[in-house]
Amino acid sequence: SHPIAIEAMKEAARITFLEIKDYVRAVRYYKLVIQYSPSEQDRMEAQQQLASLYFEGLQDYANVAIEYSKLASSTSIESERASHKLSVARSYY
Repeated sequence: SHPIAIEAMKEAARITFLEIKDYVRAVRYYKLVIQYSPSEQDRMEAQQQLASLYFEGLQDYANVAIEYSKLASSTSIESERASHKLSVARSYY
């Protein structure tokens, strides 16, 4: 994917989540970043924002658990993995 398109998707996701608060549209943008960005850092940040969006914006706890589980399985850093697993557990309460 073209770098400018990736940056546009990231900015659109940020604006729709944090400023406009159109959470459904923000989910779509973050998923596009995860799918198309060649940058692992971009994908991980988008995955983290997606989990936050499901938790804070949509209170969709089933998807919170799914997204944090993905984050936990995609990191090799034990402290991050533990933090993501704790977030999965919190999504059930």
